[in-house]
Amino acid sequence: MVNSSTVKFKPVSISPIGIIEGNNQTLELIVSQLQNEYLKFRVEENIQPIIWTKAIINCVFNSICPLLETDNGIFYRNTYALDIAKRILSDCISLAQKVGINLEVDEVTKTLLMISKSSDGQLISTYQDLNNKRKTEIDSLNFALVDIASRLKMDDLVKEVRLLGELIKLKSVLSLND
Repeated sequence: MVNSSTVKFKPVSISPIGIIEGNNQTLELIVSQLQNEYLKFRVEENIQPIIWTKAIINCVFNSICPLLETDNGIFYRNTYALDIAKRILSDCISLAQKVGINLEVDEVTKTLLMISKSSDGQLISTYQDLNNKRKTEIDSLNFALVDIASRLKMDDLVKEVRLLGELIKLKSVLSLND
């Protein structure tokens, strides 16, 4: 956000839209209605791997960047931060594979680095929320994956994901009470 009435955004790629429920005709209609000169969309036949990749990458950005109080570019600038991110990616990808979503650590890491580089200097939404004393979206990221792991009796797989989520939640509570 630039100020209270202006939002600045930088699209990184064309946004995929797929079917969770419905049919191809409705999907194509929705894509055509959303398409405009600023926001580009495309039909995606297999949306689940894209959803999981985005959720996993958002777990990394939305927990690590605010805890380090830094921008999105940290992962391509700092190998230690990238090593932590790779551990989180690996754990989350293992979880995705347990539910039948085939993702590769190298591919997801490549996407994380591309986003990190292209959004260097930008602050992730959770960090902006913390700075502006707003509730964060961490429950729909880290804790959503923790809940899936718990249902599968795989809590140990996402211990670091849970810890990062708990730290963000604590940081949020503390900032809201200031």
